[in-house]
Amino acid sequence: MKTFFNKKVETAPARTIAKTIALAGSLSRIGTTTQCIQIVKYLKLMGYTVCYLEFNKSNYIEHLKETYEEYKEVEGKIIFEGVDLFTKENAHKINELGYCYCVKDYGSASNENFESLSFTEQNKRILLLGTKPDEMKYAEDILEKYHETDYIFSFVGVKDRDDILEQMLDKKNCTYFAEYTPDPYSYLSTSNSTYRQMLNV
Repeated sequence: MKTFFNKKVETAPARTIAKTIALAGSLSRIGTTTQCIQIVKYLKLMGYTVCYLEFNKSNYIEHLKETYEEYKEVEGKIIFEGVDLFTKENAHKINELGYCYCVKDYGSASNENFESLSFTEQNKRILLLGTKPDEMKYAEDILEKYHETDYIFSFVGVKDRDDILEQMLDKKNCTYFAEYTPDPYSYLSTSNSTYRQMLNV
């Protein structure tokens, strides 16, 4: 509250602007949404307020509502297994509710409707890649296009990881590997060191 000429004037409280962590996959079904949820779980574990934002056209949240009954719908968000989820239509509520972080799921970077410019404007950017023969071409394309980005490889066995790091050349220090995660909402503590180094929070 400020005072001008002895008259009290109400001022609006400062709004918290959430820091954004954007994830996109080189193609569909590469584990992007799973990594988004795991990062939300990690940041909550670290004591931050954080939410998930579906910034793509997969209709993931709608499918979740159709599949499970154990969700709540409050203030424009869906709450499921301790995770606050927002659709793109309700994204404006995120800063209103004062979250520290917003993890944005951009879906597949190979889709025609991928919002490339928006992705590059986020505070932190992470790309999901794969090493199977049908995934390598997409991985090569995305590595050429996006820079100042961290990389997570999905579905890579431990014995193959050193070879992948060598192939990443100057990007090896910002390359990580996803743990096997059959349930996105069950956080894997084995990922702690990866997220600690990658997110630096």
